[in-house]
Amino acid sequence: MYSDGISELNNYKVRSRVILVLVLMAAAAAFSYLFISARNNPDIPFLSSDTDAKWIQYPLAVSLKARGANYVNLTTEFTRDFELTAVPSKVSLCIKGFKRYRLWINEHRLFEDLSKQRNWKKVRIWEVSGFLREGTNTVRVEIDNGYGPPVLWLYSRGLEENIRTDTSWNVSMLGSEPVKASLADDSFVYSVNLPDMRPIDALCGKMPIIVLFFLISCAFFWLGNYEQNGVKPNLCKVLYTLMSSPKYIMMICIALWIIAILNNAPKMPIDVAGFDYKGHIHYVKYLLSNKSVPLANEGWVAYHPPLFYFISAVMISLGRLFSDQEFNAGLLRIVPFLCGIGQIYLAYLASRIIFPDNKTRQNISIVIAALIPMNFYIASYLSNESLSALLMSLVILITVIMLNSRQSLLKTYCLLGMVIGLAFLTKFTILTILPAVFFLLFYKMLVEEKCSIVKIGTNFSFMLLLIFVIAGWFYIRNWQTFGKIFVTNWDCMLMSEKLGWWQDPGFHTYKYFFRFGRVFAAPYFAGTYSFFDSLYSTFWGDSFFGGRTLYTHRPPWNYEYTSIVYILSIPAFLMIVIGTVCAVRKAIFKVNKTWLLMLGSIFVLLCSIIYMNLQLAHYSAAKAFYALGVILPICLLFSLGFDCVNGRLKSKKLFLLQVIFYGWFGSLILTVFLSLFICREGVYETPDVFEFAQQGRVPEAVAYYEHLAGKTPDCWEAHHELAKAYTFQRRYDEAIEHYEKALEIKPDAYDVLNNIARALIDKPNSTLADKKEAVKYAQQSCRLTGYMDFQLVMTLVSAYEESEQSLKAMEAAERVIELAASAGKTNVVEKTQKWLKQYKMPLQFGSPATKDDTKP
Repeated sequence: MYSDGISELNNYKVRSRVILVLVLMAAAAAFSYLFISARNNPDIPFLSSDTDAKWIQYPLAVSLKARGANYVNLTTEFTRDFELTAVPSKVSLCIKGFKRYRLWINEHRLFEDLSKQRNWKKVRIWEVSGFLREGTNTVRVEIDNGYGPPVLWLYSRGLEENIRTDTSWNVSMLGSEPVKASLADDSFVYSVNLPDMRPIDALCGKMPIIVLFFLISCAFFWLGNYEQNGVKPNLCKVLYTLMSSPKYIMMICIALWIIAILNNAPKMPIDVAGFDYKGHIHYVKYLLSNKSVPLANEGWVAYHPPLFYFISAVMISLGRLFSDQEFNAGLLRIVPFLCGIGQIYLAYLASRIIFPDNKTRQNISIVIAALIPMNFYIASYLSNESLSALLMSLVILITVIMLNSRQSLLKTYCLLGMVIGLAFLTKFTILTILPAVFFLLFYKMLVEEKCSIVKIGTNFSFMLLLIFVIAGWFYIRNWQTFGKIFVTNWDCMLMSEKLGWWQDPGFHTYKYFFRFGRVFAAPYFAGTYSFFDSLYSTFWGDSFFGGRTLYTHRPPWNYEYTSIVYILSIPAFLMIVIGTVCAVRKAIFKVNKTWLLMLGSIFVLLCSIIYMNLQLAHYSAAKAFYALGVILPICLLFSLGFDCVNGRLKSKKLFLLQVIFYGWFGSLILTVFLSLFICREGVYETPDVFEFAQQGRVPEAVAYYEHLAGKTPDCWEAHHELAKAYTFQRRYDEAIEHYEKALEIKPDAYDVLNNIARALIDKPNSTLADKKEAVKYAQQSCRLTGYMDFQLVMTLVSAYEESEQSLKAMEAAERVIELAASAGKTNVVEKTQKWLKQYKMPLQFGSPATKDDTKP
């Protein structure tokens, strides 16, 4: 008997060590793959740092909007002059260019097969001494890039003073006037500098309310635990029952969700209803009108599987039976909302299984599922994220049940296969957690149950068969049509020019993934600064404004309280870290399969998000809600960390600290709820000036933006929108005044520069001095965008024409034709060609062209 116990113990230790080795190997393999891919894969826009030279680029103005620059390869020319008193016997240039380059030395083209540049990350060495001369020499590099900014890295060997890429180089984009190069930096700063946006300012402004929340929470906890002579007063009994009953906590959380969503629904404009909402609506309309599933390249989000959209289309069809509306987009919010509530219920079920004897952990798991802001704001938007996340959570829950059961049953594998199939038919994000699911189920049957190979094969075969039957048809169609099983948004960009786009910064470097902290000073659009700032800011609040890029058009959350949440959530983040440490100990040293599943799912999904950010180097690609499918493990980790801290405080000596601890937690709960509960006075309408103009309602837009500009004088967007509204009323002087105010706040706002140029041209009493000033504004606008936006260049054409700079007007018009043709804007091309032809004719006889409506 004793020897059997020793044997079992030794066997346990061996398994523990094997698990530890496997976990470390898996983690090392994952990070090695990410590191090697980032440095060597030419399809990943990652710039490796180097001491020999710096990566440099054209100083484009930072834009939060998607760029359609793939219509035109962003051909950029980098030049540098250097002096030689004598030509060295051997001089070489080491060069890398993102993505394809052509090299000239003193106007001598050094030819190379461009196919050799497929891997642009490899250094190419050129022997150039034969092309050098005494005196002034020029090195010129031309780089093309269709889906990002052209970037150059170069240094020389063999010169007395070796040249290397830095800010002394001149750079020109698409033939524009040369300017000084800027260092390639993927951590740009874009902050909304308003009083209710800075967390510290918001906390100071709302300090009395936060203190009140704290005191209420402390009192609630104290009363719930109060007893005298072993007897609890009736009120204390009620509070204790509420605090100690997971079922009541779950019901209260769901009730609060329903109250909040019923309050918010009529106050949330449909045009701010989430990320890519137009694409989701288009998908549903496509299903209703065509009675078929679109191909991946037939819409902005058409690459997604159809389950969410099919359910939504059914709801729209049912809505027509009870309403005269042909398409009630508000019904599309029902499915995400129900899925958000479903996450709370699944947290309740999972916590009862994993923590059967610990009601504190059960309660905290439920509360945090309802508390996490990303779960609520995504459930308020038109998106398939919530349904995909709910199905992933259900997969995790079913797997937990299977791992904790005595034996593996075929019916549970069939159930799991059905849920996985439905998840695949919603989003293929489910793929990220399947390695952990399949490995642990296989381990349980093989090692613990000692099942035969036949039984293992039968269970997995039925599960995979159901997955294939439910979702296989969609992925087979992808394979037949596009040659790929999993088609992504990036693939769609390459397949269809209509969907082509990229976003700043267009590349990534190491520092983007190793910075953190800006979220606590400027949380909104903190994703422009670093990867982890982006995850943190989107986890604890809607920091990307639901996909809108303007402060004036943001969703109507209570941003003062949202800003405060970013500070109050710091201890909550620490709870997750502590819980993770505890879970690692349980998973590895106690061979706990449940925690291996939780940690493995989070780890693989995090690695997937990092890889996606490497592949799509856009500031908006790092969103925490892409990990909404592992919200269940996150809640359980939080409750584990919370209970660990709470357990250390359970003594009479530390009771006051425990009261403070619960006071903080209650303050966080109430602040999060207020941040997401839309108040009437907190509603920001989102009038679009141009839409209001088409409807003849410009005065309403003027009144709104006058109010907003007065309320937020430091908001450049408010002044910009007000100025646009004034131009519709032909109040040009007032418009120019507010354009100038916007530029004082944000000097590199190229759209403001463009609009003030137009206003100076169009105002009735415009002088020649005004028109020359318009030229300066239009030139600056085009320079900041690399002369690649034909609409901005059209304004420059008008400015040149009005200021009697005829040759420059014609040159700019030629640029408009080139850019518009590349973008497929045939009407713009034809109109500009007609204007250019009529404009040139009078100039041949020495007189300027007369104005007419053919002007571009």
